Amino acid sequence: IMPYAQQAIQAYLRERKDGNPALFVSHSRNAGGARLTQSGAHNVVKKAVKALRLEPTLSAHDFRHYRATQLLRDGMPLEVVQELLGHADVSTTRSIYAPVLGVQLVREWLDNVDQPPGKINE
Repeated sequence: IMPYAQQAIQAYLRERKDGNPALFVSHSRNAGGARLTQSGAHNVVKKAVKALRLEPTLSAHDFRHYRATQLLRDGMPLEVVQELLGHADVSTTRSIYAPVLGVQLVREWLDNVDQPPGKINE
């Protein structure tokens, strides 16, 4: 976590004043401030998607995929993204994000080309 993000999180937890060390807590009647579960996060996103009239198939996992895609497009090494996503094998990350990597490789090649390519069989 970047230092500014860590500072913001610490300030948020201090302001919240509930003493719960969890960053995300449930506000449902049944959970009563317990740590937000994966299904709880899914439900929060589902309700927000509905309230905002977004594409109904949008899920919490789509935000994860979007962020990983942005990191790769910004040039973050595949192995670092793999670690952040918690994939056991880099081949999993590579297979999911291959289209993004293809675009990134073309961009890098174009950025490093000294001369325009010549005609074939010149």
